[in-house]
Amino acid sequence: MAKLFGFDKGLAAGLLSGALTQSSVIGTATDSINQIRKQLTVTAHVYPLVLSSPGSSGFVAVVQRQWRREDHPDQYYLGYGTENGVLKYKWHVGLRDSEPAIYELPSGVSAPAINRWVHLAGTFNGDSGEMTLYVDGDPIGHQVRAGEIRLDAESVARPLVIGAELNGDSIDDASDEFDGYVEEVRLYDRALSAAEIKSLASQARERTGKQP
Repeated sequence: MAKLFGFDKGLAAGLLSGALTQSSVIGTATDSINQIRKQLTVTAHVYPLVLSSPGSSGFVAVVQRQWRREDHPDQYYLGYGTENGVLKYKWHVGLRDSEPAIYELPSGVSAPAINRWVHLAGTFNGDSGEMTLYVDGDPIGHQVRAGEIRLDAESVARPLVIGAELNGDSIDDASDEFDGYVEEVRLYDRALSAAEIKSLASQARERTGKQP
């Protein structure tokens, strides 16, 4: 399997494989995640309790890294988002010259699942342009958009956020928080294959045949 990126000790509790957290966690930028330019996979195993409420923004972030200090767009975002008034799973990658985003639901499903474990994954290959969103190991959305993930001097210090997102200057002011449990957050420096995503989802399902 590909390399799993690390985070500074003491500042990323709940981020790595096997950890479980119900609170949003803001990590710190490292040389490892700043090397992500051409290929990327983000995965997370989540247990949503609530995904929308009156007055909410319509977005619920699971994993996000901000570009510069802007409200939008992001370097990458895995979670949930509203499209045409419908809440869907969302995978977004911010490229130097475009903003590809996948909003999708599995076939025959009218809303994202809550009150059960769900495995989410997003892959991106900047060389081929292949970009895919997976839910429970199955691909549910796909785009083709070649390019390089945006990263500049103003962005290298922006942290990776788990269970929320940053939309402004302060790293202490997270928003669009995920209400539920998050575990097994993984970043890879390549686009995992469909078979590898399926295997990760199967392993997560076997391990968490339990309620949180």
